[in-house]
Amino acid sequence: MFRRIPLLLLVMVFRLMAQLDPEGAQVISYFPQLVDGGSITQRWNTTLTLVNPHQTLKAVAIAYFYDDSGKPLPLDFGHGLAATFTVTIPPQGSVTYKSLGTSPTTITGWAVVGSTLPLQGVIQFSYSVNGVAQQGVSTQATPASFLFRSPATISTGLAVANPNGAPISIAVNAIDSNGNILAKGGISLPESGHRSLTISQMFPSLNASFRGTVTISTPVPQTFVAWTLSGDGGVLSSYPPAGLRWPVSQTELIYKVWLKVLNTAATLVSMGNLPNLVIDYTTGQINSYAVPASNEVHIFMNLAELISDSESELAFVVGHELGHIIQYKTQQLAFVPDNAEEDADEYGVFLSMLSGYDPYGGAGALAKLAMVSGTAGLVSQVFDNLSTDPHGSFNNRLALVFTYMQAVCSAPQAQAACAEYKSIVHPHLPSLAPLVVKVAGPN
Repeated sequence: MFRRIPLLLLVMVFRLMAQLDPEGAQVISYFPQLVDGGSITQRWNTTLTLVNPHQTLKAVAIAYFYDDSGKPLPLDFGHGLAATFTVTIPPQGSVTYKSLGTSPTTITGWAVVGSTLPLQGVIQFSYSVNGVAQQGVSTQATPASFLFRSPATISTGLAVANPNGAPISIAVNAIDSNGNILAKGGISLPESGHRSLTISQMFPSLNASFRGTVTISTPVPQTFVAWTLSGDGGVLSSYPPAGLRWPVSQTELIYKVWLKVLNTAATLVSMGNLPNLVIDYTTGQINSYAVPASNEVHIFMNLAELISDSESELAFVVGHELGHIIQYKTQQLAFVPDNAEEDADEYGVFLSMLSGYDPYGGAGALAKLAMVSGTAGLVSQVFDNLSTDPHGSFNNRLALVFTYMQAVCSAPQAQAACAEYKSIVHPHLPSLAPLVVKVAGPN
C-alpha cells in the first residue's frame, strides 16, 4: 500500500523531541502593559526578553509598540526612538531590550510581538528614585481571550489592550469574597488602544477594605488582552495568567500551528517560496483546502472552531494541506502513490509529529469531521475532494492513519525515536498501539 518510507523523513524522527515548546510560547505574543520615563523621583523602564526554545531553527520576531490611543509609540531601547524593530534569534538563543526611560513624563502603552516560531516572551517593569532602583515586576506574554478573572484588592492595577481592527467595549466587575458583584464599570478602547488604572481609580466608591476578584470581559466573539498587578502594601507583584483556558482565540492558535508545521515542512522539502496562509472567516460550510497553483493554504475559522482547542488536531489538518502543496511542488506522492488524499494524510501525521504535536491528533480531527459529515450541509462537499460518501471516506482514512503510524515505527531507523516518544507522551497506552515501547523479555 505504501511506498518505501523516505529515508530523509525517518532520519528526521530523531529530531522529534527538539520540537516541543515550553508552556506559554506563542507566535503572536501580547504584552498588555508597558511604562517608560517619568521624573527623577520615579522613572520607569520596560525590559522585553524573547527566548527561542527551538533547538535547530532560528526565529525572526517583529515587535510593535502602541500608545493609549492606538498610535505607534516610539521608545528608545538604546538605538534611538522607534515604534517597531525586527530581530533574529538563534536556536536556543535570546534577546533582551531595556528602554532608557528618556521621556520626561511617564508614558504607558502596550506591545505585540509576531514571530516565525513560538517564543517565550517576558516583560519587566522597574522604577528608580533619584537614580536608585526601587522595585520591579515581570509577567509573561498574555494570550487573547473573551474573559479575564483575577484576584483583586483596591490597589490592584489592571491593563487592557485592543488587538482588533475596530473599537471595542470592555466590561469590568468587582466581586467580593462571597461572589457578590459590588461594582460595574466599562472601558472603551479604540483600534489598537490601551488603558491602565487601579481598581480604586476604576471604582472610586469601592470600600478601601475590598478584597475579592475582578472580571474583565467583552461580548463574544471579540477578544482582547489584559493583565493584573498586585500593589498590596506598596509592593508590586504580578498575578497568575487570568485569561480563559478555553475557549481559545482561534486566530492566534491557527497562526501558531501554521508556522510550526510550515517551518518543519521547509526543513524536509525544498519548497521554494513558502506557501501563504489564508484564514477564511466565512460562516458557512466547514471547509479547508490547498490551492497549489497559487501557493496558498486556506484554513476556515469554522474548522478550527470544530477542532476547538486541540493544537495537535489542527496540526494534522495544516500538515495535510501542506502535503498537497508539497505534492504539487515535487510532482510526486511520497507515501501513497495512487491516492493524493491518503498521501496528504500521511504528511499530516508526519509533519505534525515532527513539529512536536501528538500524531494521534490526526484521528481526532478526522473523527470530528466524520461526526459532522453525517449532517447534510455542515461540511462542504468539496472538502479535500472527498467522495460522495464522506463519512465512509473519513473512516477509511482513520484506519490508514493508524496503519501508517505502525509502519513508521516498525522501521529500524525510527524505532528508538518512537519508543522515546511513547514513553514520554503515551506511557500507559496498550503495547499494540503505534509508537510502542518494546517490552524486554524475561531474564
